[in-house]
Amino acid sequence: MCSMRNKIIYGMVVVVLIVSAYFLIIKLSDDSQYANVPFEIVSTGNYGGIKQKNNIIIKNQQELLDLWSKPSSELLEVDFETEMIIAIFMGEFGSGGYSTEIITLEEDVDNLKVTIENTFPADNCYLPLIPTQPSHIIKTKKTDKEIKFKEINKIHKC
Repeated sequence: MCSMRNKIIYGMVVVVLIVSAYFLIIKLSDDSQYANVPFEIVSTGNYGGIKQKNNIIIKNQQELLDLWSKPSSELLEVDFETEMIIAIFMGEFGSGGYSTEIITLEEDVDNLKVTIENTFPADNCYLPLIPTQPSHIIKTKKTDKEIKFKEINKIHKC
């Protein structure tokens, strides 16, 4: 009788541990732990001038000056004590029809997640044969958290 009771208790403990582990795994993989972070769009377009694909975090004035070298543009006003810039560049393409956009910023305790949506033209699209360099630049609150980029690619059907 005692042996049977121990087996039942042991079995119940194992079941509780398995169920607990399952819910812990679900909780750790759930994106609902992230909170939205507001941001302001600074610049967006197809002629960013950066020919290589790159994601750049700018946390001081010198980094901004290094990036913002367009003589015809006004320099951004950024309070680097409390703000930072996130700039994404899709690279150079031989035609139009491409775009990139930061669609969300979300943070948890350790990370800032930047979700980017890249748009590519479908094969049957008629496009202007003008080189483009899609870019998107935003301003948001400054953080020392690790910044992770997640890209979503979609095809635009013409």
